[in-house]
Amino acid sequence: MLSLRKPEADWPSAAVWNFPYGNRGRLRLRLLLRPGFKSANIGLTDHFSVPFDEEDRFHNLFNVSIDQGGILANGLKLETGRWYELDLQWDTSKRECRVIVDGRKVAVVPQNRDGKGASYLRLRSTAPVKDESGMLIEYVEADVSASW
Repeated sequence: MLSLRKPEADWPSAAVWNFPYGNRGRLRLRLLLRPGFKSANIGLTDHFSVPFDEEDRFHNLFNVSIDQGGILANGLKLETGRWYELDLQWDTSKRECRVIVDGRKVAVVPQNRDGKGASYLRLRSTAPVKDESGMLIEYVEADVSASW
């Protein structure tokens, strides 16, 4: 299990995971926001940059933000202390990523910039202050077989 939190206000906290490249694919993760969670960004991109790159949101292909209140894309509120399955289904030919939570489509995120496919997941705390709580990631899986 991965615990992503920000123990120091002036030091970034992030994780990056590489998976096979695909112009279409699906990334699924199971997450839990802990009580006191501040905010985070989940990004899909096509290139490596250091985990603590605070400008990643400008260079990611797709961004899914979760604000301090647990508000996700399209106003869905994620409750703290509860596990959710988050499914990101991208298609760069359509320049979109469908955001699905527990089997329910909640948003379509537009592609942020030109790019042919994704191969990196970026998880980063966006809290401007300490976030001792953060979030837990139980698992991550990616499937790009739709690209073949």
